[in-house]
Amino acid sequence: RAPPLNEARAGQRGRGGDRSGGGAGELPNPGGELGGGRDVAHGATRAGDGWVVVGVNGALLTLGLLQEQAQGETRLRDASLIAMEAHVFTALLTSGFKRITGRAPPDAGQGAHHFDPFTRDDAFPSGHASGVFAVAAVFADRYAGPVPVLAYGAAGLVAVSRVVLDRHWASDVVAGAALGIAVGRGLSRRHAQNRR
Repeated sequence: RAPPLNEARAGQRGRGGDRSGGGAGELPNPGGELGGGRDVAHGATRAGDGWVVVGVNGALLTLGLLQEQAQGETRLRDASLIAMEAHVFTALLTSGFKRITGRAPPDAGQGAHHFDPFTRDDAFPSGHASGVFAVAAVFADRYAGPVPVLAYGAAGLVAVSRVVLDRHWASDVVAGAALGIAVGRGLSRRHAQNRR
């Protein structure tokens, strides 16, 4: 009989599993009781990986350039370029905050209040959350209709996946989302003012 999920997680934490999100360091899923939800969470986390976000932005930029050539419309091109800028700027800020705070993630088994600045602990804020919310904020600021709902919905799914997979505390993803929104919206509006 498989041990309850809490015991399995505790045993895994005691062995010091890898937090990178794959292989031997993954938290066990006894009996497949959370299989579907954890599979969705893994997929959402991968969708929020930096290289995926850059790739999606690159594809949107390409579409924007084609749209500009065909129709003279520059909104998608501009939004993609600003989203790239917001993603890079947010990544730099997030890295700095991670180093300064040194918060241990849930899967380290040290508790929510363990902070050790300038160490390998880097849970606060969530880089996945800050990156995807920065990009979402730009597109939400530039478009109306369903785009803001879709952009923030996708970003929210990535952020929640980090908590489900025990990579972050809820406060890590809330802080990351707030940082990303502030940077993305701020850059979008600054660029809009500069064009006037």
